[in-house]
Amino acid sequence: MLDPFKAVRSGSALAYVIITGSIAGSAVFPVLPSETMIFTAGAAAGAGALQVPLVMVAGAFGSLLGDVLGYAIGRLLGERALERFARGERGRRSVGWAQRTLVRRGGPLVAVGRFIPGGQTAVSLTAGSLGFPLARYAVFASIGAVVWGVYGTLVGALGAGALQSGQWVGLAIAVALVLAVAGAAQVVRRRQRRHDDDEAGDDP
Repeated sequence: MLDPFKAVRSGSALAYVIITGSIAGSAVFPVLPSETMIFTAGAAAGAGALQVPLVMVAGAFGSLLGDVLGYAIGRLLGERALERFARGERGRRSVGWAQRTLVRRGGPLVAVGRFIPGGQTAVSLTAGSLGFPLARYAVFASIGAVVWGVYGTLVGALGAGALQSGQWVGLAIAVALVLAVAGAAQVVRRRQRRHDDDEAGDDP
């Protein structure tokens, strides 16, 4: 059985297809580790097994495909898609957050959804079920996909290069990038929750 991570690390001829496919699939099946894949691919590029620009393209294309696939499923199944995703407490919170924020902020949420744990699936399914305009969705999804693909590849490449050369500055930069993005995502979620709580308190 093919080990996708091993194939990517070794620079297999199928590596770029595997990167794109696994990242696209993670939008519908959140258990697939898209972040792990893009970091692994970036590390392989940093070690010389893959090409950095091609990893960026594969990651971005996979992310965009996943966004469009999630949107299509949400558009086709409507509330049924959300019900299946929102079975657990975390899923219900993610869907509720996506519904509220899409109505208020729309496009920007589509762009940043990939950076928030569980956000991409919740946002893509919700956007489709709400009938969010496809053209506008595609524009913001493309922006988010490109930024995410570049970010993930650079983090992996910088980390791998630093470990190989012993230049810890590169590793520190990679770690700082991850922490900065994770911190920003948490700030966005917390601000939105406080805003929702304030509005709920104002209701009669």
